[in-house]
Amino acid sequence: MVGIIESGATVLVEAAATPRPGQIWLCVDDEARLVVHRVRGVADGLVTSRGSGNDFDDEPLPIERLVGRVRSVVDAKARPRTFGRWDQSRSRLAFRLRRIARRTQRLFE
Repeated sequence: MVGIIESGATVLVEAAATPRPGQIWLCVDDEARLVVHRVRGVADGLVTSRGSGNDFDDEPLPIERLVGRVRSVVDAKARPRTFGRWDQSRSRLAFRLRRIARRTQRLFE
């Protein structure tokens, strides 16, 4: 798998109350590095996260190690990308439209 946020990308982070599964957060790992990972679960003051390019969850981190929720990213090619409900809905809609287009194309083959 490949991560959706390139190393060295610029991220806009906002303060948020509590993380929810599926949200992307900036956190401090065990080596005191800043990493951007998707939250997989929250329980007993610990957050389980996973990088988009990983096939396994990271070790749970204390919730105090979370810096903030990632709102947008500007990658190395200076293309902005936002994360939120609209981004998720847009992705689902694009998937459905591609599926409909493929099915329609098969009808005319």
